[in-house]
Amino acid sequence: MRKSIGAAVVLVVFLGVLAVAPSASATALCKKAGESVCSVENTYDTGTILKLKSTNFTLTSNISTVTCGESNSEIEITDPGGSGAVKGSVTSLTFGGECKTGGGTACTVVNAVNLPYEFSIEGATATVADPVGAGEEIKCGFLMQCTFTSKDSTFAFNGGSPATMTAIEVSVSRAGGICPATANWHAVYSVTSPESVFVSSSSQPQAKLCQESTSPCPGSKRYSIGTTIEGALEGNSVFEFLYEGKPREPWCEGATLTGKTTTAGKPLIGEVSAMMFKKCGAGVCAVEAQSLPYKAEIENTSGGNGTMALGTGGSGVPKLEVNCGKSFKCIYKAASVSFTVTGGNPAKIAVSKTMERDAASEAECGATMIWTATYELTKPAPMFVVS
Repeated sequence: MRKSIGAAVVLVVFLGVLAVAPSASATALCKKAGESVCSVENTYDTGTILKLKSTNFTLTSNISTVTCGESNSEIEITDPGGSGAVKGSVTSLTFGGECKTGGGTACTVVNAVNLPYEFSIEGATATVADPVGAGEEIKCGFLMQCTFTSKDSTFAFNGGSPATMTAIEVSVSRAGGICPATANWHAVYSVTSPESVFVSSSSQPQAKLCQESTSPCPGSKRYSIGTTIEGALEGNSVFEFLYEGKPREPWCEGATLTGKTTTAGKPLIGEVSAMMFKKCGAGVCAVEAQSLPYKAEIENTSGGNGTMALGTGGSGVPKLEVNCGKSFKCIYKAASVSFTVTGGNPAKIAVSKTMERDAASEAECGATMIWTATYELTKPAPMFVVS
């Protein structure tokens, strides 16, 4: 950490940009202006990194006024809001500008104290909070050697390209050292990345994968977009159909499923990239999932449970080929294959779907097939589907 007196302060300011104490109303950070309800595709999601830069900082006490140059920080969004306040964490803070008193005495920022800081934002008001105190330790010759902190501060936020944060006469208190008991600071800083940040009153409802069944899911418990989904068969995967008018019921003793989440929203969008079946028909059959990958649409219902519907991912609708060598080869398809999702540790997904005979199937295959299976999810675990 280098020179600057605005280190922790700048941090505090920006914390305010994205943090506000939990509120009854909903807030979202939007990529575009003019949306009173921020659309899912325009909402900044969990994991977004906000970068801010301050080139103007003034700290005023009863013994001196200190001005500082550049300081930079990074903030990671931990909860994109939508059903409450937007929340985040300031993860880094560095300093580079020159700091000095009104009399020309050089000042040095020793370090920012008590990182990381919590922040949230709602409307045009931002709040930064830290139970111990967000702030910094500074030295200005023998005149001022102390640590100033604030446990709870509010700031003005203006969305734009760039968005700006303004702290006007924010009060901070001495937390140690030789310095005045209190001081006020003023700073104006800009969000340098993303280029545009706006605040909307709410975001569209979203389904989320969560480590607990709480709705809304706390940001720290939410699985981010890109989370891997893996499942292994519980029991048998059974395929029931007629062949030459006679019931057939080959089953597989093992199966796996692999996918990931891809897009936030309601439904939560994902893809299933692989489905493998093993030890089928007492070893004389093979089952293959065709037209992969499949698009997955995940919805929450209640109690941490939900549904997952598999549809075409661009290569065709879901198809299953049941090939028992010289005995028969039947192919069945469905425009959508729906699974029930039972949240837990592990979560389980179950299917009981009637599929239609595909044109490429043998004529002797029956018109429909019932596919029954239950998978235990090994990743993520625990997992619940909530809002």
